[in-house]
Amino acid sequence: MNPPSLVIPSRIDAPRAERHLLANGTPLYVISSDDFEVLRFTLVFRAGTSLQRHPFSASATANMLSEGSRDMTARQIAERLDFYGSYFEVNIDRDYVDISFSSLSK
Repeated sequence: MNPPSLVIPSRIDAPRAERHLLANGTPLYVISSDDFEVLRFTLVFRAGTSLQRHPFSASATANMLSEGSRDMTARQIAERLDFYGSYFEVNIDRDYVDISFSSLSK
């Protein structure tokens, strides 16, 4: 059995991100689409494993976000996310940690 032939497209049509600057100087990039009923936003921090002082501290810190806070228990956070039909995921990389939230736009 032969693998399928490789096809390299001559061009890729992708929407261009709009760049906005927040009041605190943080850049915000937005790609809008009326075709989907899902809203997703991702927060990216320069805080990966290359910057940690102790083994696993970057992943432990990022993964503790769902375990509660000063104002909300883990259950309250989960219930609030469920109410909006949303979820979040955390990815830890060597140089960055990103936290993505997805929710129904309605």
